Amino acid sequence: MAKARKRRPGGGRPPKGVFGGKTEWFSTRITPETRAALEQEVAARGHPIPQVAERLLVLGLDAQRRRDSYRPLRALCFAIERIALEANGNGRWVDPNRLKNSPGLQKYPVEIRESLFNQWRTDPFRYRAFRLAVASLLTNLEPKGEMRNPFGDVIDAVVLDNPAIQELMKRTYESPENLAAYIFANIWRELNRSSPLTESEKYHLGRNPVGQIMLQEFYQMSDARHDLGLDAEPQGGKS
Repeated sequence: MAKARKRRPGGGRPPKGVFGGKTEWFSTRITPETRAALEQEVAARGHPIPQVAERLLVLGLDAQRRRDSYRPLRALCFAIERIALEANGNGRWVDPNRLKNSPGLQKYPVEIRESLFNQWRTDPFRYRAFRLAVASLLTNLEPKGEMRNPFGDVIDAVVLDNPAIQELMKRTYESPENLAAYIFANIWRELNRSSPLTESEKYHLGRNPVGQIMLQEFYQMSDARHDLGLDAEPQGGKS
C-alpha cells in the first residue's frame, strides 16, 4: 500500500486575498443569519469565506480600537448628527412618517408636501440652521487657556531629515487659521478626487492588513462626495 505523501510546509494553493502567512486556527459557531450575511459578502467580494471573515474581523477590531481611542470625537459626531436630525425636523415637531400621509396635507401640491421633508444638506433654510447650530456647539466646546503652537520647537525632531516638510509644518502651525486652511484643502481635495492611488500611496497602505483592505476597497471619499451631493456641484470650496 502506497504511503500517503505528506504535504511540505507552506505547500498547497496560495491564499486568494490580502491575508497570507496564516498559522493559527480559529473556529466558532455562528447563527444562520450571520452565516447568510457572510455568504452574501463572499458573493459580492469573490473571495473565500476565510479571507472575507478575517477581513471583517480585522475591520471590526480596528473599529473597536477607534471607538475606544476617540471617544471625544465620537461624542462630537453624535452631537452633530443630532443637530442634522433636528434641522430636518425629525421627532422634535412632527413624525415625518405620519405627516407624509396626513389627510390635512393632501390638499397641497406635491412639491410643497415633498419640500417638508428635504434634508438638511439639500434645503438652504435647514442647512443654514444646521451650520449655525454646529458653529454654536463648537464655540461652546472651545477650551480655555493660552493658544500656542502645540509642536513649538520640536518640529525638527518630529520630522527628521526632511527640511521641506519641516518648513511646511512650521508654516502650517503658525496659526489656527493656517492649520484650518491646510486641513480643509486636504479634505476638499480628497472629496473631489477621481484619480487612482499613486504608487507611493499604494506602498504605504500596503504595509499593514488594514491598509491592504483599504487598497482592495479604496474609498477615495467618492461615497462621501456622492452622499453630500457634491457630484452636482462645481468643484472648489465655498466661502
